[in-house]
Amino acid sequence: MIFTRSSISEKETDFYCATNQIFETLLEEIKFHAFSRGYLTRQDSELLIKYYSSWTRASNVPYTGYCFTQRLKNLARFISECDNTVPSVLDCGCGMGSESIACTLLGAKVVGVDLSKKRIGIAKKRLGYYKDRHGIRLDVNFLCKEVLKYRPKVKFDIVYAKEFISHVWSLPAFFKFARDVLKERGYLIITDANLFNPFIAFKAYLDHRTALFTVVDDPETSEKVLYARERLFSPRYIAKVFVQHGFKPTSTSILGYSPCVSRRFLSFARKLEGLASKVPIGAAYEISGVKIA
Repeated sequence: MIFTRSSISEKETDFYCATNQIFETLLEEIKFHAFSRGYLTRQDSELLIKYYSSWTRASNVPYTGYCFTQRLKNLARFISECDNTVPSVLDCGCGMGSESIACTLLGAKVVGVDLSKKRIGIAKKRLGYYKDRHGIRLDVNFLCKEVLKYRPKVKFDIVYAKEFISHVWSLPAFFKFARDVLKERGYLIITDANLFNPFIAFKAYLDHRTALFTVVDDPETSEKVLYARERLFSPRYIAKVFVQHGFKPTSTSILGYSPCVSRRFLSFARKLEGLASKVPIGAAYEISGVKIA
């Protein structure tokens, strides 16, 4: 289903419920592609299932869904609070398109941008599933290009960057870009891996033993684009960068204190995260901010 702002109240529980329903819808679609070649090739399907492998393990689904909804509920709230009848969202580094699809199901108009031709190709093919199986034409446009070179004709209500700033070459350039493409009082939402998490930091250290940066081809010009390899930041540092570039931080959340747990332990995991929410060592963080004059 497509949600409208009138169908989602301002209660946080309703945002959680809305994003949880969208998680179930996305999960149903991903599982469909595992057994059908109606929309994706075998290779496409294998890449999609591999990327979302934690979603498709039955024992992981409750906690994976919980984490997904925790990351998306603020985005749902901002979409519902936008002045426009149809809010606009720019999804930076959209990958295979799940968050872009989620935003569209929440009632937004979305542009998803990514450097990977393969991932953008899969994202575009996924739209046919929703048109045929649910009878809805999702208002999302997927573009294969370098985000920082994107020059939209109209400005956006929300810029969303999930696991993106750990790869973008220049952090100041990205914040300047976000200000340029956002409307006044528009929202920037950043969610990424947390430098303060010991396990995440160790994985990044292993990646960096070979190189901190690599290069990828610009899909439009074939020029080399610097691409960071899991360059991590602390939530406190990113909050400072928000302020330095003309954004007023509105919320900071630390997410993912527990490993994937089965349904029977989900309640315990939620309580654990609630108790530990003030300690910034969770696996991920989300910081949102509003553009100010």
